[in-house]
Amino acid sequence: MQLGQKPSFLVLSGQAREAPSRISIVKEFASAIRGWDAGRRISPVWGVREFGTSAPTRRDFAGPHVLLFLGPIAPFRLKSEIPAISTDKSLSLWVTLGCLNVVLRMDGSLLGLKTETSIRSWARGHHIPFEWWIVQDGLVTDVTFDNAPLFDITVRTRVKTQ
Repeated sequence: MQLGQKPSFLVLSGQAREAPSRISIVKEFASAIRGWDAGRRISPVWGVREFGTSAPTRRDFAGPHVLLFLGPIAPFRLKSEIPAISTDKSLSLWVTLGCLNVVLRMDGSLLGLKTETSIRSWARGHHIPFEWWIVQDGLVTDVTFDNAPLFDITVRTRVKTQ
């Protein structure tokens, strides 16, 4: 897999619980911070040549879409281990920073929904956490979390006593 050389920027805008948030991808950082306020989140995303996303581009997510954020995972595993990813030519993939380091977009078609179901099943079977977002005309209408535990972590803190 070959990453694009320049990132696009995933932008989530909205106020918690007031109305659905709006999601888009913009080509340049200047566009991402235009109109900045406390409700805006920005993440750089790098496209992947094999998915037609390597060149920075604007996407407003017109129509119905499903977005899956999953990880941490090496993105090449998705293509090699999930046959539906190779057959759904409308699927888009980006790599980003953080624990949920892969962003997948499927359209609302029957094939897109079948692909999305295959990916979620695979992720659950491999204990890979994901978020599943339903998007209609750029508005996030539903979010579901599947926080499959990757590690059993015990946090210990040392408390200094006087």
